[in-house]
Amino acid sequence: MAKRFMAKRLLSAICCLSILASSFAPAFGQSELRKALQKKYRFKSVSCYTCHAHVEKGTKDPKTHRNDFGKAFDAILADKDLTGRIKSVKSLSRSDPKKKEVVDAVVADFLTALEQVEKEKSPEGETYGELLKDGKLDGVKLRK
Repeated sequence: MAKRFMAKRLLSAICCLSILASSFAPAFGQSELRKALQKKYRFKSVSCYTCHAHVEKGTKDPKTHRNDFGKAFDAILADKDLTGRIKSVKSLSRSDPKKKEVVDAVVADFLTALEQVEKEKSPEGETYGELLKDGKLDGVKLRK
C-alpha cells in the first residue's frame, strides 16, 4: 500500500514538473533568434528583455512592447514577417527539412538586420554593437 501511494505521489510530482517546465519555455521563434544572438556574441544568456520592454502583468500582448533595441529591429524587419514564417512551421517536426529551411532563412534575415542595428546609435550614445560587445544591453549576460 505504501509503495502504491509513493508511486502515485512520484507520478504526480513528475507531471507537475513537466507542466511547469513547458510553461517557462520560450516561444519557438524567440528561442531561435536568441540562440543566434547568443552564438554571435558568445553570451552566457539572452532573455526576452533584450528586445522587449518590461511591462506590467496583465498588459494586452506584451510581445508587441519593444525597447529601443527591439524597435530598431522592428523598423528593419517589419516587412519580413519573421513571426508568421516561424508560426507556419511550428507544428512540424524539428527534423522536417521544410522547418529547417524556414528557420535558417528567418535566422539569416535576423542576422542581416543585426548587422545594421549594430551600427545604429542607442539613446545612450553608444552604438548597439558596442553595447552588445560590452554586455550592457538589458537581458544579456556575458560569459566570465
